[in-house]
Amino acid sequence: MNCIEFRRIALANPGLLDANMRRHLESCPACAGLSVDLEALEAELRQAVQVPVPEGLAERLLVRRGGGTKWFTRVAAAAVLVLGLGFGLVYQQERAAQMLASEMIEHVLSEPEVFDVQGEVPPARVMTALASVGTSPQADIGRVSFLDNCKGLDPGGTHMLVHTAFGRAAVLLLPNVEYRRSTRVSVQGLSAALFPAPQGVIAIVADSPDIVARVEGHLQRSLRLRI
Repeated sequence: MNCIEFRRIALANPGLLDANMRRHLESCPACAGLSVDLEALEAELRQAVQVPVPEGLAERLLVRRGGGTKWFTRVAAAAVLVLGLGFGLVYQQERAAQMLASEMIEHVLSEPEVFDVQGEVPPARVMTALASVGTSPQADIGRVSFLDNCKGLDPGGTHMLVHTAFGRAAVLLLPNVEYRRSTRVSVQGLSAALFPAPQGVIAIVADSPDIVARVEGHLQRSLRLRI
């Protein structure tokens, strides 16, 4: 098993470590570090959504009804079940968004040469890329020194390197992703933010949570994405 195979499986199923993966971890410090980060992230997600259904909710509903018919007992039980399923759905959505953000960090790490690219991408190319996620700059977003469609992203995805007053950041445009949740993660020494665009998702990857937060605010203002 190589690093790419390990990371693809680990990002999709953070809790899965079969014999092949464990052998790989023994000889690869980088993937071992990723595994630890993902386990910590998974634990944080589980804790964040563990909002218990209030104890005795079904009984309180029955008391408010002033009776305990079999019909209403079933309705109350169903209400409790729906609440539980709702919390589970929130967990799954948050986990999916966090995993996608982690994948964006992986993608940026797989192309380190991008950070050495100099020059400036023509504004027309930047406009076309931003149009793929249904937006356009209403103010200067910063100097874009790299812009390319990446096979490692979803079909039509674009990888940009943007230089702003707050620092440089990779900006990844994902027009075919439909997550509607904003999220942030930090793994392997990088931080990422994920937020919805009019069509698809925008991800930001940078060296620190502070740079990510500042660049995210800058882009949302420049693209007028704030709701």
